[in-house]
Amino acid sequence: MSHARQQIRDAVTAALVSVTATVQKQRIWVLQQDELPLVGVYTSTEEDSLDEGASFGTLFRSLEVKVDLAVAGSTGEQSLNDLDDLAVEVETDLGADRQLVNIMELLPVSTDVEQTTEGDSVISRMTMTFEAMYRTEIGKPEVII
Repeated sequence: MSHARQQIRDAVTAALVSVTATVQKQRIWVLQQDELPLVGVYTSTEEDSLDEGASFGTLFRSLEVKVDLAVAGSTGEQSLNDLDDLAVEVETDLGADRQLVNIMELLPVSTDVEQTTEGDSVISRMTMTFEAMYRTEIGKPEVII
């Protein structure tokens, strides 16, 4: 069985069923305009602590789940509007997937946006950060309880 972090990345990626973009399970590093729109799902920082409200040996884990979005448009305004439309799809899918609720609590934390110009196109990128909260037993990082 895979580590809980991988299970969470897999679950978040699988939940993005109505997203009108290519979805990948990795951070978006290099952008090719012909591949846009693009969504990347990955995890970053995790904080662990003993869960004082549970039986001894239970860890409470708080994991940052990042969802990168990238779109291209002919103007900055169009590109930002397309980016927000894609963000609506992501948030709607993640909020509607009850299977995610069965393994963790997923809360939106922050959103960062940036724009760059490449030739005649404006590339807009957004990083949506979610906090995934879940529990495991010490020594069993692959079993979410």
